[in-house]
Amino acid sequence: MDEYSEKKNKKSLDELIEEGIKLYQKENFHKAIEVLKQAVALYPDSALAHYNLSVAYAFQLKKDIEHSEVWEDKAEEESYIEEAINELEMAISLDPKMKEAYKDLGKLYALVGELDMAIEYYEMSLSIDSNQPDIREELQRLRRL
Repeated sequence: MDEYSEKKNKKSLDELIEEGIKLYQKENFHKAIEVLKQAVALYPDSALAHYNLSVAYAFQLKKDIEHSEVWEDKAEEESYIEEAINELEMAISLDPKMKEAYKDLGKLYALVGELDMAIEYYEMSLSIDSNQPDIREELQRLRRL
């Protein structure tokens, strides 16, 4: 295949992200993760691709937690948490002003009980945009624990 054909067949970043978002909105999280992994592989410098992949992992994690049984192995859930954290950290390294990534890292760290880290990331999100009442409330709640 020549270079022209390769470029013609390669989906744009926007197309891949849009497809991934539509899939996770339809709760097809595994397929969304697949598509967004492709976006990250093709466009590794895109903070938005990494961020949306983290969101897909987080949605899959939430679904798994809601449907998990006490005796089930939690390795897959832990893997989703790790992957989501890695993707969010990558998004932040590419776009240090992405307040949503800091906010989501705060949520993930709170979920796994690392409250100091959660507080730190919530504060970073607020330092970028102080008009986030939901984060202020969450910070107050965490500080009371």
